[in-house]
Amino acid sequence: MGTLNWMMTYTGVVYRPFEPKAEDVRISDIAHALSMICRYGGMCRWYFSVAEHSVHVSHMVPPAFALEALLHDAAEAYVGDMIIPLKWSGKLDEFKRIEKLNELAVRIRFGLPHEESAIVKQADTDIRETEWTTLMQPIPPDAEWKWPGVIDPTVHLKLWCPEIAEQKFLERFNQLWKVGL
Repeated sequence: MGTLNWMMTYTGVVYRPFEPKAEDVRISDIAHALSMICRYGGMCRWYFSVAEHSVHVSHMVPPAFALEALLHDAAEAYVGDMIIPLKWSGKLDEFKRIEKLNELAVRIRFGLPHEESAIVKQADTDIRETEWTTLMQPIPPDAEWKWPGVIDPTVHLKLWCPEIAEQKFLERFNQLWKVGL
């Protein structure tokens, strides 16, 4: 039996995450998959999807960066969401390389810059404090690490179920794609 080096997407595309092609990227696959992936490895008090997270981030940046912000985690539709301690450990460089290939395929498909804009990266970082204080248990006082962010009072998490998260993600995408942002 050979090695399985492809996956079947929600819309039926044979997708090869080790050799991703922009023409195989579908917004329907991204919206569906991200709506089904729970942030923080599912270790939050309530279900909170990557799709909802992405919609919120897209509203935190100037309009010219909103589409990029909406799609900033789109590669996770094809490679999954890795929890921060593993991703930042420096021990998963091969995974990060594969994730980067898939991110580039998404960026090419939707005409985005090949590297993440600093303003999108900052919005993604800024929303974590709101997410953590809303979704997670309090950080123990003796923890080695504290989140350096501040709570953004303009962000109100909705805790959408997967079906609503997928719908809202696609609505936001269509809004941004139509206006050419």
